[in-house]
Amino acid sequence: MAEQNKTSNFGVTFHDLIMAGNPFNIPTTRIKIDIDMDIETTIRIMSEGVPGAEKCLHQMLKIQPFLILKLDKLNIRGQQIWQLYKNYFKEDVNSFTLAVVNKSQDMIDWVNFMLPNWPKARR
Repeated sequence: MAEQNKTSNFGVTFHDLIMAGNPFNIPTTRIKIDIDMDIETTIRIMSEGVPGAEKCLHQMLKIQPFLILKLDKLNIRGQQIWQLYKNYFKEDVNSFTLAVVNKSQDMIDWVNFMLPNWPKARR
């Protein structure tokens, strides 16, 4: 069985690519947010149909109007927003807002490394 951190023919690991963001500018399937979009359209796109994420985004907008753009820049959407709000921040929108404003590395690490392994029963 191949080693998980085995380097590719290009001399980098999959983990290196993840940590570097999107160095090759590979297109994603997520709809791009445009600064000219109305707020409701932006919230629908960012929530990805997750009602809890939509609720959270509406609450965050009351505190920090341009916060959605920061979440988008961090590539945090839909289920990730809901799980952060519900499980990581225990539904404390002020703490969540502050973490996004400060680009909390703990929050980002939780989304990238803990959330994928979060028990399905707790979702």
